[in-house]
Amino acid sequence: MALATKYFYQNATRLSRWTVVTDEVGKHFNVILPSLGLHVLDRKGHVSIVELQSLLTQARIFAYHIADTKTNKTFMEYDKMTSDRMTFMASTETRFARDLLQTTEIPSLAVRLSLGYIGTASLNTQAQLIDTKTGSVFAENINQVVTVSRETRKPIALPEWWVEKYTSYSINVPKLVIPVTVTPADAFTYNVKVRWSDTDGYGHTNYISYIRFCEDAAMQAAMEGKLPLYTDTLYDPETKQLQLSYQGESRAGEDLTVHLWQNPDNMHKLYFSLVTAETRTLIFHCTMDFYEPTT
Repeated sequence: MALATKYFYQNATRLSRWTVVTDEVGKHFNVILPSLGLHVLDRKGHVSIVELQSLLTQARIFAYHIADTKTNKTFMEYDKMTSDRMTFMASTETRFARDLLQTTEIPSLAVRLSLGYIGTASLNTQAQLIDTKTGSVFAENINQVVTVSRETRKPIALPEWWVEKYTSYSINVPKLVIPVTVTPADAFTYNVKVRWSDTDGYGHTNYISYIRFCEDAAMQAAMEGKLPLYTDTLYDPETKQLQLSYQGESRAGEDLTVHLWQNPDNMHKLYFSLVTAETRTLIFHCTMDFYEPTT
């Protein structure tokens, strides 16, 4: 497994042409992106929030395992800190700029990473998609994780050496807790089966797959006329904010049900809850906020 991981990151560096550059004090790490690639665009040419969310995650993982060009260290020695444990995502929040990446000049893109909250067994990091020439922030993501024992899969305390060494590097982002909204009885339902391609290295459903399930559910609801604001296509409204809360796990072959409903006081906000089809156990909750039209 370690050997496979080594080759993975060697190939990632060679093929992506990404590089990691830290600032003078090592508090912020920039993952330099030569380009985003056409895969980040949806069928209408808009930036896909799923692909952009995935990009921010990939850049974060890249900096966790690839040393920067100045100090020859990974982001806050994250790879060393997690060498004897796993990390499970608890929640994540991403804010997107209006008219995302609709710039007149070609931006010089990077993902800027910073250490945020440090708790007993959990932490979060901030990832911003920025233009290094202008400083413009196109998207900002806070990612909250829990460190978990490989044997018991239960939370374990962060290493003391790491907390002592890197607490001063924190930009003091609060702990990210996403509230879960109660599902109404008349929520729209959409059934999915988890595929092998939906899962990750831990063997459970990747969080990006859950976002795709939510988008598919919303598209189906729109096609059936259940979302008055999105009668033609869900791709027309601009996404403003995405909030995700992880309550459990699912694996390949499992049947899930997506529940979808609109905020009764704000038609530009959608809620999603994913439950296991067999036990009705909540495993994921999502809130999508959209910008209101300017005209």
